[in-house]
Amino acid sequence: MGTQGSQSAHAFVAPEVWSGGFVAHSSERIAAAQQLASDSAMRAVKQEDQHTMSHFLIDGTITTARLKHRLIGGAVYTDVTVRQDDGDQRRIGSMMVLNDLKHAMIPGARGRFYFHNVLGTKGIHGFRPLAGAGLGSFPGRWIVMTLIIGLLNLSMVAGWLLLGEGFGSFTFATGLICLTLSAAYTVVSNAAMRAYRADDALGPNSGKLRPAVARG
Repeated sequence: MGTQGSQSAHAFVAPEVWSGGFVAHSSERIAAAQQLASDSAMRAVKQEDQHTMSHFLIDGTITTARLKHRLIGGAVYTDVTVRQDDGDQRRIGSMMVLNDLKHAMIPGARGRFYFHNVLGTKGIHGFRPLAGAGLGSFPGRWIVMTLIIGLLNLSMVAGWLLLGEGFGSFTFATGLICLTLSAAYTVVSNAAMRAYRADDALGPNSGKLRPAVARG
């Protein structure tokens, strides 16, 4: 009878032990899946500025921005780095900056920065400092410039064909590349400025930006 009672107890307890182990194992798998999803989302945010057709914003402070050379209406900066408000360093690299936004490239400038990447060419199209009014301005001159160059090159090719002087492959390729750049700039410009204007009511202030954390 003792043997029978022992067997009955074992038969009764075993499902509970198995069920508890299964639940614990399932919880661990769910937690691991959630962590993996969180890590993937974080990596996606970190890599957002690497996309060739994108715009993104960063809340933080400019730590490094070196003037490389000046352009008509702007300049090229290199080694642009932002210390995010969570303390992480975000390296943007080289970018074109309009004169209207050059104050955003001064080391120590803090607020919300709006960046874009068009086929590998990066730039800044908006800055909302903690104190003072924000400014958004996409470099539209690049759209116009590439459009004009593209149309001129294709017009030259068309003229040569009409005159029977052959086909200028280099000129044709240059025209297509410039028109592609103009179209890409237009697409990103529309999306970037639409997002900037939609962010008007969400601009940074001392209550919405966490204090910057200095590292090193």
